[in-house]
Amino acid sequence: MRHSRHLTAIVLLVASLMLVAAGMLLLRRSPLPERAVLMVSLQDDLPEERGHGMVARVLGGRKPTVLQVVRALDAAAADSRIVAVNLHLGGVRCGLGRAQEVRRALLRVRAAGKPVVALLAGTGLLDTYIASAASEVYMLPAGSLMIAGIVVEVPFLRGVLDRVGIFPDFVTTGDGKDSPDPYTRTSMSETMRRNMNRIVDDLQGQILSDMAAGRGLESEAMERLAQRGLLTARDAMEAGFVNGILHADQIAERIRHLVAPDAVEELSLARYTRHLAPGWLARPATLALVYVTGVLVQGESLENEWYGRAAGAATLSAAFKSIRDDENIVAVVLRVDSPGGSAEAAEILWREITLTAASKPVVVSMGDYAASGGYYIAVAGDEILADPSTITGSIGVFAGKFALQGFYDWVGMNWEQIKRTPNADIFHDRLPWTPEQRQLLQAQIEEVHDRFKQVVAEGRDLSVEEVENLATGRIFTGREAVDAGLVDGLGGLPEAIAAATRRAGLSDTEQVRLRIYPRGGGFLAGLVQGQSLSLGPAGGPFAGAMAEAALWDRLARERVVAYAPCRVVLP
Repeated sequence: MRHSRHLTAIVLLVASLMLVAAGMLLLRRSPLPERAVLMVSLQDDLPEERGHGMVARVLGGRKPTVLQVVRALDAAAADSRIVAVNLHLGGVRCGLGRAQEVRRALLRVRAAGKPVVALLAGTGLLDTYIASAASEVYMLPAGSLMIAGIVVEVPFLRGVLDRVGIFPDFVTTGDGKDSPDPYTRTSMSETMRRNMNRIVDDLQGQILSDMAAGRGLESEAMERLAQRGLLTARDAMEAGFVNGILHADQIAERIRHLVAPDAVEELSLARYTRHLAPGWLARPATLALVYVTGVLVQGESLENEWYGRAAGAATLSAAFKSIRDDENIVAVVLRVDSPGGSAEAAEILWREITLTAASKPVVVSMGDYAASGGYYIAVAGDEILADPSTITGSIGVFAGKFALQGFYDWVGMNWEQIKRTPNADIFHDRLPWTPEQRQLLQAQIEEVHDRFKQVVAEGRDLSVEEVENLATGRIFTGREAVDAGLVDGLGGLPEAIAAATRRAGLSDTEQVRLRIYPRGGGFLAGLVQGQSLSLGPAGGPFAGAMAEAALWDRLARERVVAYAPCRVVLP
């Protein structure tokens, strides 16, 4: 009887999903209004990709991805039926790179002669930054405007570790590879402080100059607003940053006034996105879009409640093999949003991408981060594009562990050991490394670093001397990386898709179908997997520390790490 009830429930669920799919198909086939205002609401997470598995896709499907938003805006710019964009911003959460891609798409709509009217209903800097691309910006009467700038935060845990008897033992390459510093030091080194100041100056400059240009303000006036940081709606209007104070229904009336005299209908982003998808009978050329999101690890990709997604080398290797075997796929766009991770996982993926690039064009699109191991895999592509604010570079590696003998002594735990060789316990977490073990590990990571430099030199067509100057472990913004020769140019996913289309011998105007990888495991697999939808922990310093602990628990399984932790906080 119990099995019968379970079977009935599954049948009903499948039938319900089929009805929903049929309804979506009918919506996509229904004609769009002749004159429409595209409604774009950006609130909460703006993810790179949808969750893996059926459960994640069903429950998280309402949140548009950055690609869906950008492609819809680009289509709206060229679509004569779309006469304006109504943009509602209410607490966007994403990296600066993704925000820049959405913002550039809004500017393209404006360049097409169509008004973009934004309502700022959130107080975050990202809301303000994206809204600054609109032709008109309005705020709620009780709203606040955030223009405080960015913060790069680095927590130093050495004092905490010392208190509980934990010794952080690390070896590294390059004076700029300061990834272990938060564990081995109590404050920033001069090298780290210099690098962080350079990154903050560049990112802050990008944000302020973009907002000044978008709102028609002088750079000095924009700087004064940033120094103040937080403005009331009235202050923002007097400063010329916003056009007025309105509610959502009044925004709709304002747009109707701008596009008068004919009537217009409101068109949701979700409906427009469905309409843009190629029809079932269409047979356009197919491009593979491969997402590498999160920390690089060996094994399968996974999602964790604390540190978000991890990009598994086994999962992605299978994806690239499938792409190589599929004759219908004419080119590949590789979207990297990763701070690196396992050096071995990076090497495995570099090889798979290299094999793929031998038969099909591979264009790399860097998201918020493509650093260390994330950069290692990127250089296997034929062309690399980065957002101006992408954090990349960090050409260096390290190895480390946390020696817990002091902690064990503190809690009264005694260990006894029997071994036959001196290095059998080299990666055990009880004792620090001996001088001989440190020398052995230093030689190993130097060899991996040499391999990293070789991969960069070959992939970027640089001399060994040129790479040597860049391979100190320091990070670059996307804008700096262009000047350094680490990437080919600036651009986001639309530009990368266009570049891959051209490299495949297709025209810029030809429609292409994007096939997303890694692909889900099917309906039943998605039900069984039950993956977490969380892209990270809740806010707060304690949650951030717990996320770091969870991440290191996973990376501790690796031996040599190419990872660049750097948290850019957008208030």
